[in-house]
Amino acid sequence: MTIALLVLLSLLLQVPATAQPSQGRIMTTTRLVTVFSDLESQLVRAVRAKDSAAAEALLADDFDVTVAGAADPVARAEWLRQAMDAGVAGFAIRNLAVRATGDGAVASFQLTQTTGAGATAKTHTLFVVDVWDQPGTGGWKLRARYVAPMATPAAAERRPTGKQ
Repeated sequence: MTIALLVLLSLLLQVPATAQPSQGRIMTTTRLVTVFSDLESQLVRAVRAKDSAAAEALLADDFDVTVAGAADPVARAEWLRQAMDAGVAGFAIRNLAVRATGDGAVASFQLTQTTGAGATAKTHTLFVVDVWDQPGTGGWKLRARYVAPMATPAAAERRPTGKQ
């Protein structure tokens, strides 16, 4: 059940992303971050619209998802089936970073997503690494995805204001 949930949550790793500033430093959106933000957005729009042809156009033939702690990767067809059935109420992508690797690129980011609504709503934070290839002139294809759950940060401790 946990592995299936993480695989479904990995779908939402495919969402529009922009660089967001962390406290104390200013992040600049690079050309690669812009390109891969758009690609991730195209994929999530296709999945939400249940347009498997559009989603498949962004995935390499040998695409798979590896979830930390799972015995085996999830193959392309199974991931697509699960992704098309997933329901996401909200999400946020933070710390998107992209590194060029010859004819490919590696994108990593933190995804916080909420599934369900009301009393059944659940929020999870995941660390995702996507491996993209640009074979020939066929455009970018997502070849592999690696997903690991992140510990939910503890509630921020209250700092004394001197007014207590």
